[in-house]
Amino acid sequence: MPSPDHSLQARLDAARLLGIGFIAALAQLLVDMPGGYFGLADDTTRFGEIYGTLAVTTGLALAALRRPRPALVRRATPVVLALHIGAFLPALAHDPLVSGIVVLWCLMLLARAFFPPPRASRASPVPAADDPFEERIAHWFAHDGQIARHLTGVTVIATIAITGFAAPDNLVAQIGCLALNLLALLSTTPMWRLYWVDGRRRVTLLALPLLAIGWFPFNPQLTLAVLALYQSILLVLLVGKGPLVRELVSHFLTRPGLLVLSTFASLILLGTLLLSFPAASASGAPVAPIDALFTATSAACVTGLIVLDTPTDFSTFGHVVILLLIQAGGLGIMVLGTFATLLVGGRLGLRGEAGMTELMDLRGPAGAYRLTRFVVLASLAIEGAGAAVLTRAFHLQGEALPDALWKAVFHSISAFCNAGFALQSDSVELFRDDPLALTVLSILILLGGTGFLVLSALWLYLQKRVRGGRANLSLHGRIVLATTALLALSAIAWYAALEWNATLAGLPTLDRLTNAMFMGVSLRTAGFNSVDLDTIEPATVLLSIVYMYIGGSPGSTAGGIKTTTLILLLAAIPAIGRGEPRVVLGGRRIAQSAVYRAAAIAVIFAGIFLLTFLTFLVTMDLPFEVLAFEAMSATGTVGLSLGATEHLSEGGKLLVSSIMFIGRTGPLTIALFLLKTVERHIRYPETDIMVG
Repeated sequence: MPSPDHSLQARLDAARLLGIGFIAALAQLLVDMPGGYFGLADDTTRFGEIYGTLAVTTGLALAALRRPRPALVRRATPVVLALHIGAFLPALAHDPLVSGIVVLWCLMLLARAFFPPPRASRASPVPAADDPFEERIAHWFAHDGQIARHLTGVTVIATIAITGFAAPDNLVAQIGCLALNLLALLSTTPMWRLYWVDGRRRVTLLALPLLAIGWFPFNPQLTLAVLALYQSILLVLLVGKGPLVRELVSHFLTRPGLLVLSTFASLILLGTLLLSFPAASASGAPVAPIDALFTATSAACVTGLIVLDTPTDFSTFGHVVILLLIQAGGLGIMVLGTFATLLVGGRLGLRGEAGMTELMDLRGPAGAYRLTRFVVLASLAIEGAGAAVLTRAFHLQGEALPDALWKAVFHSISAFCNAGFALQSDSVELFRDDPLALTVLSILILLGGTGFLVLSALWLYLQKRVRGGRANLSLHGRIVLATTALLALSAIAWYAALEWNATLAGLPTLDRLTNAMFMGVSLRTAGFNSVDLDTIEPATVLLSIVYMYIGGSPGSTAGGIKTTTLILLLAAIPAIGRGEPRVVLGGRRIAQSAVYRAAAIAVIFAGIFLLTFLTFLVTMDLPFEVLAFEAMSATGTVGLSLGATEHLSEGGKLLVSSIMFIGRTGPLTIALFLLKTVERHIRYPETDIMVG
């Protein structure tokens, strides 16, 4: 009877052979070998058919023999890998990318076969746990988690390569990819069964993307794209159970500022990779890497500036990638990760709870968990309600119902996340004579820019009032709501006054008012436009820059210095004039550290804008006000443009991408950094400096 170590190693060998068998079979369909035995990338030779069939059947046969003949599996592993290397070595001269991936993959597996890790490190030790369920899960990860992780990783690579990069229309490759997905899903079935038996039924919600399998006969590419997303999330969960990853995550959780930067950077890099696939392009030719980076940064940072025309230059696959980047960037990777953890009945651990508490500026982990649930569920509910109304609006514009539904979902998420991306080249100008659609979009923008903490408090307040109980909003909530209303109303008023006979000319009175309302709301944070911005008045440009600088509220999807920062700075002016050492708002004394943070954020944000503006002035030959508008739009992650973005050089695109990243992560990172500052109990001699 084989020992547990030998049995585990045999199962790992079988999983690796199965994985490389599918990879090799798919690669022979994709490799470009003119005049060779694999033929061209868009053709399948007789040799390729036989080789692909043997590669898959050999992997399946060895996987089936892992229990009765583990020794045979171990001996066969290097032989099969060597044959795969020999098959793809000649193709390196013609197609180094596809063939190189197969050869390198086989070489890594060969290295593990000839130089296996020490026996003690093959299976991670199972720590003792007070919870029997946690102990069973840990046992599964220690013994079968490596197999599931390997198969899932292979599946993600193969699926992304097939759907996005090499053969999006090859039905044989798509069917093989679907089979590989099903095998990977089968390897994780015992884990999900443990969750189900333990009564954690909410975990079944994570299986919702699997419903896309039924759509495979109608749209294989979309089905595989959804499965790739699901398998990617599953791979993150599987890899996250490793000790090295857990230690790395713990390191980041104690540094929330670094966590914000790293998660957004990772999201942007992933988006850049996906948008560079030919399947993401409407023409089928890969998008230039710098354009993919710019678009991914703009979507993840919910900005909306574009160097390519979103509806015409990107395919449906590209639109889905952009939408997912918007949703993940708007809600935040950490929030989504926490919600997934809660969904399967887990906890973040002490460091994770502390990191989330500090990231959300809350008093305890219980509040962070409650807010996380509210953020995700409320966002989905609000976006769903907005999509329902917008579906009718798009349908009335002549769109077929499926297309109307898709566009409604896209624009609802884009509006709530204050992203400004649209599936029309002229943004949402098609709704300039549709008051209902503009009103719904305005409400979505305002809700997204208000901040999840305030929305949660407002929801609890309304619940208590409906039940007849007493309820009070916090000072933070009252400031945010009052400032948001004041800024929105004032923007609507001055936009209507300045543009009544300009961009609003020729419209009926009701449409003028609704367009003024929409533009007054959108120009501060969202980046949509319902009128032609090329003809707006210079005074409108100046006031728009001011409102972009202010932005939305803390904890929201909007950019800018935030509304509370503005109020604290304004409240500090009369306090300084009266010679008072503290700022008082609403009968409450504001902490001096909060005022310092507000001043630091405002000054640093202004500095970033001025540096960007100066760079534009030096490198671009465009009007002064156009460059100022563009610089503030990028810094405040607004996304409105007067036409300067299309003139950006490659260096300019890289600069604006960096500015959008800083504009999205900078204020929060600065606030988190200053929040951790420890007061020094050192007193220095006091002196005075002349100012003013």
